[in-house]
Amino acid sequence: KEFRYEEARQRKDEIFMEMLARDGVPKKKGLMELLSYLEEKKIPAAVATSTRQSRGEKVLQMSGIAEYFAAFIYGDTQKASKPKQIGRPDIFWNAAKEIGRDPKECLVVEDSTPGVMAGIAAGGETIYIHDMVDVPEEVLEHASASLEDLGQIIEWMENVK
Repeated sequence: KEFRYEEARQRKDEIFMEMLARDGVPKKKGLMELLSYLEEKKIPAAVATSTRQSRGEKVLQMSGIAEYFAAFIYGDTQKASKPKQIGRPDIFWNAAKEIGRDPKECLVVEDSTPGVMAGIAAGGETIYIHDMVDVPEEVLEHASASLEDLGQIIEWMENVK
């Protein structure tokens, strides 16, 4: 009862932003290749994240990749964000709408169990990119692919066509 959650969360966010300012935003392997490919092929991309908008916008600007995206959907702007409603695809449906696409035409790239479940429920293709969390096999068997890095998505996309 006496733990001051909001203060602790705010301090955690401050430390996180200080680290990013000092060390830069780490980029996942293959990210720049994938973003360049999407731009070259004129394939619109959206960010759909459970992260709060204030934090997400700062990180995207600091990383220098914001200009590659046509739309941004943040967790605190949604009724049902990924962690709150496991398997609910609302955030991905809204991202698809923002880029003028049917969700069934979209590819969701995720690194978490709730995200993969929501991506599958959205109705399009879902690719799991391994990061810090292992997604259970019973979830992955419904995903379109499980890849080691973002650069591998280019080959996957070209072979799916």
